[in-house]
Amino acid sequence: MGHQDQHRRGQGRGAARHDEAVHVRQAEAEREKRAKIIHAEGEFQAAQQLQSAAAVIAQQPTAIQLRYLQTLTEIAVEKNSTIIFPVPIEFLGGLGSMLKPKE
Repeated sequence: MGHQDQHRRGQGRGAARHDEAVHVRQAEAEREKRAKIIHAEGEFQAAQQLQSAAAVIAQQPTAIQLRYLQTLTEIAVEKNSTIIFPVPIEFLGGLGSMLKPKE
């Protein structure tokens, strides 16, 4: 086998490696593309659910207060903490009159 034959075989292996690298990059790009599409679909679904939630809250204003309390409760459980809620003075005044002994 001559020197030229060995050189051609070496070029063949290099071309094969190059082709393989190209295929690997293409496959990686395709995976990234699919991941981006899946992420975008998830974002779209989340936006639709937020829109639905906003419609419910618009019809029931107390729903946002209940959701706020639920969120605070979840945070307290996760962080193993206590949350102190500010209470309007008017509420405390009414509570005080209810607790006074009746004469």
